[in-house]
Amino acid sequence: MWTKPSRGIVFFAGGIFLVASQGFLGLCDQAAWGQRQGRADEGSPQIIQQVDDSILSAEDLEEFVKDQTGDSTISAETKSALIRSLVRTKLFSRAARSAKLDASDEFRRAREEAREKILINAHIQRHVQPNFSEAAAHKYFREHKDDLKYFGLRRNEILAKLKKQAVAAAIQTLSRQWNVKRLEDLRKLDLSSADPDAVLVQVEDSTVTVGDLRRSAYESYETEEISSLPVETQLELLDGSVLQRLSLYSAERMGLAGDPSVRKAMASAEDQLLAIRYLGFIQNKVGMDDARLYYQAHPDEFRRPDQLNIRQILVATKEHAEAVEARLRTGEPFEEVAKTMSTDRTSALRGGDIGWVRKGRLDPPIESAAFALESRHVSAPIKTPGGYFIIRIDDRIQSTLRPFEEVAPNLLEKLRRAAIDAEFGRLKRTHGVRTSNAQPCRSPTVREGARAAR
Repeated sequence: MWTKPSRGIVFFAGGIFLVASQGFLGLCDQAAWGQRQGRADEGSPQIIQQVDDSILSAEDLEEFVKDQTGDSTISAETKSALIRSLVRTKLFSRAARSAKLDASDEFRRAREEAREKILINAHIQRHVQPNFSEAAAHKYFREHKDDLKYFGLRRNEILAKLKKQAVAAAIQTLSRQWNVKRLEDLRKLDLSSADPDAVLVQVEDSTVTVGDLRRSAYESYETEEISSLPVETQLELLDGSVLQRLSLYSAERMGLAGDPSVRKAMASAEDQLLAIRYLGFIQNKVGMDDARLYYQAHPDEFRRPDQLNIRQILVATKEHAEAVEARLRTGEPFEEVAKTMSTDRTSALRGGDIGWVRKGRLDPPIESAAFALESRHVSAPIKTPGGYFIIRIDDRIQSTLRPFEEVAPNLLEKLRRAAIDAEFGRLKRTHGVRTSNAQPCRSPTVREGARAAR
């Protein structure tokens, strides 16, 4: 029940936040960055990147990656992409603040929603999740091993059972602290026709409605037909929504907003939200008129290449090629000669037909002869390292300009990606982004790279 919803919250608050929009992928976390000030007593960290007074050191990056994945040994390519995304999000968020993109009500609502998710996540991670962790599952197994023969096969069942127990216990404990009223019984309610605003549970001054439950079903099971799910699943989703409300109230009462790790997660979320807004700000500067102007200025990029429908006969020696020519001169059909003499049995079974071929896809000597050949004409033997080819052109399509309407979506995306890359480059120059010469990302792990550089 908590697998997808809680993973989404943990993923967001923990710091890796994936944004796929018009080809942009951003991963960032404020906690990965340190400040130049206050590090003098720690020696000189190996700096991978520096943006103004913020530095990303080898150890910072390794700890960040390990926090998110449980393992710091990601590939050098992935690590390089991660560093680039961290820097880009840092720069875009700063640019968004300069452009006053943080002043809108929409942004404030998004920031408050992120804040609530982070507080919920912090409370669940500290007070609920340990009860259904791997460690808890192992403890359960040790205590019940006489009843469980094959732990490896029963692991998922144990985790699911512990998770259900932990959620129920947390709701029961927290319900004693907060005013919780269940106003509707799901077992008696027809959710397929129920009013979305119908209140199922009231927690203090907030409510959980049928609409909330449908959204939870969509997030977890990608369906808004909540009534199609088993009743037990519906109840688990409702418990999950109630636990989130209770966790938020409890986190605020406990003052978790002041916890250093929570503050970092909130700063990270704000950076991410601002970077996304700045991304949209850049993209919106590039419109269909720009795409049309580019299309008109670069027509050769949008031409369909010449295409030929080709049949071939492949033989090993010059003598075999001459034998093929002799049979063709007598008027024997090309298809029949291909079936009996071509060593390329795949095309031979089709009478030598290899289908439509675009310019640039054939070996140079074959392509040169093919595109110089008239339709329905047969070539002389063409010598290649793979043998001798005799080809016939059955049909051809001349190069044509693709209509603007056909290429517009991909072209607009391409121009927007180019605008994002150009703005990223401009901001790097403006903020004096510095890169370490040591390049620790070449090594299997960041820490090993740092040691090697020393």
